[in-house]
Amino acid sequence: MKKNLIFMFFIINIISTAVCARGDNSVYTLYVNGVRFEAVLYTCNESDDLYITPQDASAVFALTLSADTYGNIYTFSNKLRTVTYDTLTGSVNISDRNSFLYDVVENAFPSLKNGKTSYIPLSMICNALNFNCHVLKGDNTVHISGIKDCVGLFNSEGVAIAHKGNKYGLVNRNGDIILRFCYDAISNYDNPTIFKLTYNHRCGLVNSAGDFITDIVYNEIIYESPSRIYLEKDGFKGMCDINGYMIIPTVFDDVSYCDNNIAMVKNGEYWHLYNCNSDQLYSETYDEVYKITAGVQSDNPMIKGYYVRKGEKWGCIDSFGNTVIDLKYEALDKFDINGRARIIYDGKFGIIDCGGKIIIPPAFDYLDSFGSSDITVAMIGNKYGILKDDFSVLASFEYDYIYPFNGEKSSIAYKDGKYAIISSSGSLLTEMKYTHMEEFKNGLSLSYDRGYGYVDHDGKEIIQCIHDDVKQGTALSVFLKKDGKWALFAHNGDNLTDFCYLSAGKFSNGLSAVSVMTEQGERYGYVNDSGDVVIPLIYTSALEFKYGKAIVSNGKYSGIIDVENRTIIPFVYTGFNPSYDYNVIAAANDSSRWGLISFNNDQLCEFKYDYIFEFVDGYAYTLKNNMYGIIDIHGHELADTVYSSMEKAYNHAFS
Repeated sequence: MKKNLIFMFFIINIISTAVCARGDNSVYTLYVNGVRFEAVLYTCNESDDLYITPQDASAVFALTLSADTYGNIYTFSNKLRTVTYDTLTGSVNISDRNSFLYDVVENAFPSLKNGKTSYIPLSMICNALNFNCHVLKGDNTVHISGIKDCVGLFNSEGVAIAHKGNKYGLVNRNGDIILRFCYDAISNYDNPTIFKLTYNHRCGLVNSAGDFITDIVYNEIIYESPSRIYLEKDGFKGMCDINGYMIIPTVFDDVSYCDNNIAMVKNGEYWHLYNCNSDQLYSETYDEVYKITAGVQSDNPMIKGYYVRKGEKWGCIDSFGNTVIDLKYEALDKFDINGRARIIYDGKFGIIDCGGKIIIPPAFDYLDSFGSSDITVAMIGNKYGILKDDFSVLASFEYDYIYPFNGEKSSIAYKDGKYAIISSSGSLLTEMKYTHMEEFKNGLSLSYDRGYGYVDHDGKEIIQCIHDDVKQGTALSVFLKKDGKWALFAHNGDNLTDFCYLSAGKFSNGLSAVSVMTEQGERYGYVNDSGDVVIPLIYTSALEFKYGKAIVSNGKYSGIIDVENRTIIPFVYTGFNPSYDYNVIAAANDSSRWGLISFNNDQLCEFKYDYIFEFVDGYAYTLKNNMYGIIDIHGHELADTVYSSMEKAYNHAFS
């Protein structure tokens, strides 16, 4: 173990002093554990090593390699351990996650910090991931395979899964073998004290000391909690706890929630209650059984009971199997925090409590649930009103619709084509005058009277309804238009900007593209949701930000900037079709020919197409002389641009 650590530090020291100077590049065929990849590998003037781009490394090794808006790498791989060395004591510490590649890559390749092209030694990645790397330069082939003896991540108990040859075991940080290497697979759970073993297509459990919790006799084991571990054996299911104590024997067709030593088990076609203490299977059968867990704050014993269905009828039983609510309802909601639930009986809605007492008789064509409040919206025929939980009518049944209150003090009522704010007591807080009102969001309703504006729960127009258009902004602000110009408003009604913008885009990455008219023509920039100009209005066009990047134009040419107005892609292209999820951009040059570049402005393929479509599933269609082809994210042609349809190009590339 110590030898491996010394070797790792040696690798780090060597790599941290070497920065690749780009030399020749060639397309290599890589076989990673037998899986074939194609990637462009680069040579270095000072080394015989081969170098790979971060993008190809991500694709080939299935790693996450990405940068934040400042160009800093924040993750390279979550598969590696962090190794630190204490110079005072000489001790070595291994923690669960590895950041050593973070340090190595940032130190060895500072160009990553400023967004320029960078290259990573292939040998470094292979060493870090415990891969062997064998290069055959004669035929440009690289064979990469996992080293057979490997230690995984140490958990909080100081135990790691390791394998030797093709068998797995457990070791501690001192290198002691806790569980010998004789198992086909070992996996861990969120609980660090137990591991699942697989041997000869059967599985069992051991603890972090290597002691067996169960025998290796099960087809599947699913950990849910220390008191509920589901077991399956030869098609039958049961349950044990974290100590291996058998709560439910593996003799049932299905098992479900277990609480207070009562479980739900399926025997044949039907569900029963099962007493885990006495091993008693209750005789009563049901088509469905669900535990009542919906936050009922009550001493009523029903909170330890079950919703049950027989045929088409629902009711409730307690944990002893006694019927508490007769099985006679077509539907029965979950109980709310006050122990009330909606029912449907003979097609009508009503409300009962968790003891089965009728609160509101089933006489309505619709009822909202009470939730935590004491009112509900109800419907008789096709008209809506408001009821109190004592069955008194707060608002008569005269409205065409009333929005649910959702615990708020007011909602929106609709009648004869007009809207108004209605209080929880049933009184109107505004005139029935608005021709459009939307549900409350952030305490405001987007409304239309003489124009667009915002109304609060008290019926007050926080932003007057006099505006020609609206664009939903953020939780803090919104754009409104009047007399052909846009302004930004805070939700308290304050003007954050004058009515000065010709256009305003939706907010993305905290910024909105806006434009003004200047002597040179319309110019674009970006404002934040406080109305501050963050990126000056100097561009001839600007699109919304995505993943911290935005396409802007400066006359004939377009480029890509970040949220601090730093140029990521220079202004030398006449068109873009970015595929942000794949970190590539289809771009057009001065001659209107399309090619593929990376967000580091590396050219990935020749500029020879009439158009390149957006990437989907790692490939994109190309168009040239009205014929179609396909390229991958590295710019490699999967199908030449010679096919009369996309379908034919696809069949050639993937058949």
